[in-house]
Amino acid sequence: MRPRYEMVHIIEKFNASYQKEFSPTGYISKTLNALLNCRTAQMGGHIDVCTNCKHSRISYNSCRNRHCTKCQATNRERWIEHHSAKLLPVKYFHVVFTLPHELNGLCIRYPQLLYKLLFETAWKTLDGFSQNKNHLGADGTDFILSAEIIAITLGTVQASPFVTQFTVLSTIAVVMTVGVYGLVAG
Repeated sequence: MRPRYEMVHIIEKFNASYQKEFSPTGYISKTLNALLNCRTAQMGGHIDVCTNCKHSRISYNSCRNRHCTKCQATNRERWIEHHSAKLLPVKYFHVVFTLPHELNGLCIRYPQLLYKLLFETAWKTLDGFSQNKNHLGADGTDFILSAEIIAITLGTVQASPFVTQFTVLSTIAVVMTVGVYGLVAG
């Protein structure tokens, strides 16, 4: 079943105003055109004919662009399935860092510079929180190691009642704190 709205509907609606307002690079314009024309007569096509009943149908060629949701659906599912096997059986948390809308034009024109700055700033923010005793009470390395231990522990007791989870995680946290800071102090 096809979704009610596809990427092509968004591109059709906003492409002209987007091109006018942001003057995107040639690569971005070429990508938008590929997505817009994917599986249409613009991409060319061929006729499929059934050898038994002689029924025929026109099949339009795909753009094969790596950003195309139509062309890359199978590859995306294959990638997810392959990488899902590598995940630990624990809950993961997704942290999102965003930029103000006003910087979109700069991101389009200078993507390497802006994304480099975004990743450096995101790391400094996370590292700063991890080293601030008022927030997490650990330095960067201790924080990461502690988070990994807690995540693994939580994964092993996630089916247990809340009281068990709380007791086990509290015990692990106390042992880690005493162990790490006892070794550092001693």
